[in-house]
Amino acid sequence: MKGLTFLLGLWLPILLAGQTFYSGEIDRNTRWFGRIVLEGDVIVPKGVTLSIEPGTRILIQAAGDKTRSGKDPEKIEIIVNGTLLANGLEKGGEILFTSYTAKPKVGDWHGIVLKNRTQPSILRNCIIEYAYNGITCYGSSPQIIDCEVRYNHYAGISCEIRSAAVIENCVLVRNGFAGLNCELAGVPVVSGTTIRNNKNGVIIFDRSQPDLGQSPPVEGGSGGGNRIFDNLAADINNRSSRPIFAQNNTWGSADLREIPGLIIDQEDDPAFGKVRFDPVFRAAPALAANRRPSPPASPPTTAPVDTSRIAGDSLGTVNRSLGSNGTAVIPAGSSNTSAALQTGNGDAEADSAGSIADSAALAENGAPAIDSTLIDPEDLPPI
Repeated sequence: MKGLTFLLGLWLPILLAGQTFYSGEIDRNTRWFGRIVLEGDVIVPKGVTLSIEPGTRILIQAAGDKTRSGKDPEKIEIIVNGTLLANGLEKGGEILFTSYTAKPKVGDWHGIVLKNRTQPSILRNCIIEYAYNGITCYGSSPQIIDCEVRYNHYAGISCEIRSAAVIENCVLVRNGFAGLNCELAGVPVVSGTTIRNNKNGVIIFDRSQPDLGQSPPVEGGSGGGNRIFDNLAADINNRSSRPIFAQNNTWGSADLREIPGLIIDQEDDPAFGKVRFDPVFRAAPALAANRRPSPPASPPTTAPVDTSRIAGDSLGTVNRSLGSNGTAVIPAGSSNTSAALQTGNGDAEADSAGSIADSAALAENGAPAIDSTLIDPEDLPPI
């Protein structure tokens, strides 16, 4: 027993240095790397940049929001009024945003909320999972590139209030209500992206008009190359009155006569706009067709409900508080070699269009529940 106590004494400082706790407002430019645990909402104010290094794991506690702020006082949000630069790398250097619990489930945290209307944030090679909305763009037009957004309760990405997000070479998979939700005049530009196994692949409300591909493409627009298939209710559900261009894409069928059956538009209700899908892409585009990000090295010990799992490792803890100048305060004696380092010196919100839930079962707060039949173990990322 004495030997065990001695060994624990030797290893405890190393384990304690393994991760860093955060909540509240970041008051100066900040860089995260290693393992970051969020206990409450993190707010990036205007004029401040949060940079996240490749391979970083952001672990969001599911047991409540310490700050009790944001749109949902019970769930943790990353609220960006300034700028978020999350540039991961392929093949082990992805940035992971996930629930910090042994048995994560959809809706464990609220999600990443981008509100800066003038300075675009960048998310590249990121995995976002188990949130309510993976990424919400309120009037913000970020670049979302080479990301996988999965297992979220409502939408993978929600573009609202004239958001013109650029979504390239992403995978939006197994989200409860929609892979991509567009409302309140959202106009994202989407190319090279796989959208599958959601309730709706893309759903469009009111004055929104996403560009899913035009042939020939217009300057600054999408050339298509998306793969939209195997979504439960519809691959595209256009409930707006505007026409939607979704040309030069591949679908669940190459037969032009079958594709209208995968789409809800003017053919189903004269009040809806037409979805223009012809010409289709005759061969599977190379971009996101078969790309699935590998989990970062030594991901946290978490396992999706029933059929999902992520490889495990042991995580230590270290409490960190932010001083008045924004620098991190680490307990004396800790050896923080793998945790984070902090350096450097009026937007409208709207409810999601949850009233249009079609025949979906409703979970708490009136949001459509994810259909468990959408989760197929064969499609999960490699361990």
